[in-house]
Amino acid sequence: MWNGNEGFDFLGFHHRRKVPETSKGQKFNETNQFPSRKAMPKMRNNIKSAFASRATLLLDMQKIIEILNPKIIGMRNYYGLKNAGKQLNKIDWYIIKRFTLWYNYKTQNKRWFAGISKVRKVICENGLQKLAV
Repeated sequence: MWNGNEGFDFLGFHHRRKVPETSKGQKFNETNQFPSRKAMPKMRNNIKSAFASRATLLLDMQKIIEILNPKIIGMRNYYGLKNAGKQLNKIDWYIIKRFTLWYNYKTQNKRWFAGISKVRKVICENGLQKLAV
């Protein structure tokens, strides 16, 4: 485990030891923790469940954001470690894609990811939380 090639999964995290080097050339041992491969689909399914019902097409964007924010904050509190940014950015991108699909179904736009930049702007203005800080 010390050479950084292998690690182990425990409580939704993958733990791996690394030997980084400071700017002065000093080496030290560090344990990196980031969400495991099994935890990533669970987070995506948690987000997907908020959009699963067809009844969500009747809701406005602010109401969907109110439903999602507690889930996002809970996941950020649990998985938000210093080395988890890359994995949490993937989940943030997944949330934007799900919002875009929902918005296009709601407005009856046939193209799946049409207007993704507009959706990103609107959800940021309405106060959607981010996983990666």
